[in-house]
Amino acid sequence: MKEKKNRFRFRIHELREAHGYKSQQSFAKDFDVAQSTVGGWESGSREPDFDMVIRLSEFFGTTTDDIIVGNSPTESIYFPSWQWDGRRLREERETRGRSAKDLVKFLGVPITEYNAYENGAKCPPVSVLAGIAIYLCTSMDALAGLEFTPSSELQKLPNSEILTNLFRQLNPKGQEKLIGYLGDLMKNEDNLSSSAPTAKSGA
Repeated sequence: MKEKKNRFRFRIHELREAHGYKSQQSFAKDFDVAQSTVGGWESGSREPDFDMVIRLSEFFGTTTDDIIVGNSPTESIYFPSWQWDGRRLREERETRGRSAKDLVKFLGVPITEYNAYENGAKCPPVSVLAGIAIYLCTSMDALAGLEFTPSSELQKLPNSEILTNLFRQLNPKGQEKLIGYLGDLMKNEDNLSSSAPTAKSGA
């Protein structure tokens, strides 16, 4: 699992700079974590939990697998409402005809620990989840039940879902700009639908 952690170390640095954050401090501020946290990730001395990996994937507009191992998608956008329940892990394992006993042996974790992953009582650490993905020849996104939709499929979604998911791809600065722009649009009644509520003038 050490190789996975080393890949994350370099990948998070690449993504930070690719998104215009030349310093750890500027990224840490926008991502709302301590600079020491970012420094720990990039030095390899700290590993994020999976909830944090999801936050990073939403922030950078990519998949969790890309965050950890650099498997960059061609086009992707998240529906990031997520909670670990273990169901997809069991489905993926059983579909591939693998036993929990063999998987536990590969991972080097106690069977009681693994059972907690499958019954949804505990989310696997990132390094363990990466190992499961390797063993089952699948992705961490699939194991976690995270869904993403290719950009080419966006036109099939309701406009509200498109807007929500595009908003989630923006960093905090971009989100603030979009909110300001929408606020300006709302001030002009010509941009409002006929069903939108309007302010009533006082008597």
